Amino acid sequence: MPRRLVAHLEPADTRIKDHCAAVLRTRDQRAVDARTFVADRLPYINELTCSSYPQEGATGLDRIVAYAMNAPGKRLRPALGLMLAEELGVDTEAVGSFVVACELFHTASLVFDDLPAQDDATVRRGRPTAHTVFDEGSVQLAAVSMISSGFGILAGLADRYPAERVTEVIAYVGSVLGPERLCRGQDLDLHLGREGGPPVTGEAILEMYELKTSTSIEASLVPLMMLEGRPAAETDLVRRYARHAGIVFQIRDDMLDLTSSTETIGKDAGLDVGKVNVVRVFGLDEASRLIQAHLADAIACCERLPFDTRLLVGMVTHFATRRR
Repeated sequence: MPRRLVAHLEPADTRIKDHCAAVLRTRDQRAVDARTFVADRLPYINELTCSSYPQEGATGLDRIVAYAMNAPGKRLRPALGLMLAEELGVDTEAVGSFVVACELFHTASLVFDDLPAQDDATVRRGRPTAHTVFDEGSVQLAAVSMISSGFGILAGLADRYPAERVTEVIAYVGSVLGPERLCRGQDLDLHLGREGGPPVTGEAILEMYELKTSTSIEASLVPLMMLEGRPAAETDLVRRYARHAGIVFQIRDDMLDLTSSTETIGKDAGLDVGKVNVVRVFGLDEASRLIQAHLADAIACCERLPFDTRLLVGMVTHFATRRR
C-alpha cells in the first residue's frame, strides 16, 4: 500500500481505537458482560450453522434456507446455550450440534411468523422476509425442512451423550415446540381478543408470552441440563428462568415495536397495531413494571443455582434494556 494511503488510514485507525477505549472504560472491568460473550462467540455460532446446510451454489429449498439462516441475526438462543454450557463446565464442541439445532428451530419459527397468514411482515433481521423474495409455498416447505433437519442434528448428540438422554431431549424439544407450547402461543397471538378468541386479561397475555417466547429460550437451555444429568431441582430453576426471561424479552419487544423504527430493530416496527399485548392494553408504565418484576424473578432463579450464573443474569438484564 502506498505510504500516502497509510498516512490517511492511521488517524482513522487511531480514532476507532480511542472510541472503543472510551466506550469500554465506563464498564466494570471485573464484571461478566453477556453482550461481549455473544459478540465473541458469534463467529463460532455462524460457522457452525453455515456448515449445516449448502452454501455456494445452493438451489431449490436449500437456497431459501441459506437466505433465512445467513441473515445477520443476533443468535441469542444458541448463545444462551453456549453460556449455560460454559457455566456448567461443558466442552462447547460437545454441544455444537445442539447449538445448530437451536438456531434452525428459531429461524424456522421466524419464517412462519412472518408469513402473510401470520404477521405478514416485510423485514426480518434487516433484510426482506423470505416470502417476499421467494414463492410462499416453497418458503413454507423450507421452514419445515429446517425443523426436520434440526431434529436430525439433535440425534447426532448420541455420539457424545448416552442414547437414552438424547432420546429424552428429542421428545422434550418436540413437546416444547409442538401444539401445546410454542404453536399454541402463536395461535393465541393470532386470536386473543378477536371475535371468537379468548378474552383479554393480563394473565392471558402473559400466558401467550410464555408460550410463544419463553419456550424457545427454554428449548435452548433445559436440554443441556438433561444431557448433563443435572438434578431435577436445578433443571426446574433453569426452566423457570427461561419463563421469566422470555416474558422480559417479549414485553421489551412490544415496547420497541411501539417506540422504535424498522431501521433500528431490523424488522417491521408498528406491526402490532390492532394486536393484543401488554403495552397496548396496559401502557408503557405497567409494561416497565412487569419487566422489572420478571427480571427480578429470573435473577432470583439464577441465585439459587449451585454454579456460576453471571452470564445468564447478564443476558436477561440485556433483554430488559435492549434497543433492537
